[in-house]
Amino acid sequence: MTSHNGAMAREVEKAVCYVLHNNHLLVFTHNNVPLTVTGVQVPAGSIKPGESPERAAVRELHEETDRPGQILSSVGVQRYDLRPTRNEIAVRHYFEMRMTDADESERWVAGESDPSTGRETSLGLAGGSRCAMRTFLQRDSVNVLVQ
Repeated sequence: MTSHNGAMAREVEKAVCYVLHNNHLLVFTHNNVPLTVTGVQVPAGSIKPGESPERAAVRELHEETDRPGQILSSVGVQRYDLRPTRNEIAVRHYFEMRMTDADESERWVAGESDPSTGRETSLGLAGGSRCAMRTFLQRDSVNVLVQ
């Protein structure tokens, strides 16, 4: 926890997956939510209590793509102070990953479901669904941390 103007911010650990294949980066957009709201994203999510960042990255990649993946390397860790928007510090663990049988020309729809109910989860933004289009972008057309 970190103090800022007398308020303690909680730290929330996240795993971020940079999936590279043939010089392409896996990205996704959310259906039913404007691109101007969510942007183009990479698979990522919160690390569960007792879970390692590495295990969380593998889990998040599978949850968000419905495909298995492996970590190639740890890229680093960054701390982001989200205040005043949220009273938290995001500690992001970045990983370079690969997906088994990846095809950079493929586009597919995948989404997350709530582990407790099995139902699709909501983004909480304009009633949008987590179901989204996945695709690979040419790596030289995006900025990534992986060298």
